[in-house]
Amino acid sequence: MRDSRAAFLLLLAVLFPSTFTLFVFGGFQAHRITRIYNVHTIDPTDARCDSIADDCRSIHGLAGAPGIGLRAQFPVTARSGIRVGVSATHPGRRLTTRDGSQVLVAPENVTLLRVDGLILFRLKPQVPVYFGLGATLASYSPGTVHDQGPVTEVGGAFAVGIDHQMSPTIGTRVEFTGFVMKPNASGIQSPGIQSEYIAHSTAFDGQLSFGFNFLLSNKKK
Repeated sequence: MRDSRAAFLLLLAVLFPSTFTLFVFGGFQAHRITRIYNVHTIDPTDARCDSIADDCRSIHGLAGAPGIGLRAQFPVTARSGIRVGVSATHPGRRLTTRDGSQVLVAPENVTLLRVDGLILFRLKPQVPVYFGLGATLASYSPGTVHDQGPVTEVGGAFAVGIDHQMSPTIGTRVEFTGFVMKPNASGIQSPGIQSEYIAHSTAFDGQLSFGFNFLLSNKKK
């Protein structure tokens, strides 16, 4: 009983104690690359072509997919903490026409591995809601476009979540994590068409996750 009470008091004193979190999530990824081709030589049978714009365009991205991950959290001050995490998912490649009227999700899955680091904080100690700001790195293997090799993207990350303590050493966490990424159109291996693919300036991705927090350590008094 004393050990349990000491751990519970530690959780109250430190808003972001040392924990690790196992979580599952549903993820979504934005459009990343536009291909512009057959300029002034459009094919009227190609749904991606537009006679007014006088070119053909396809928009490339990734479909939503579930995934799993692991996070570790450590206190920085009494009211803030640092959180690092890694996650994995296997979304399918998504191709759409310029007006979004036709969408194709190819049966070619991409392995998406993401690492992120955030500073977490709460506005009030008694409130279970927290916020986070940080950075992320994502590795796509292969890339989001057909015949594109593995690529890496970097970006910023933010989070908003809520904690619920089930016991002095175990809790749950629901979190939305957003990523503002810089898409990468390099590494397309089809000869002569690399210049047709233009990376978007930014892409907004997200994860909605549910996980279990496990206290790593406590101090006995």
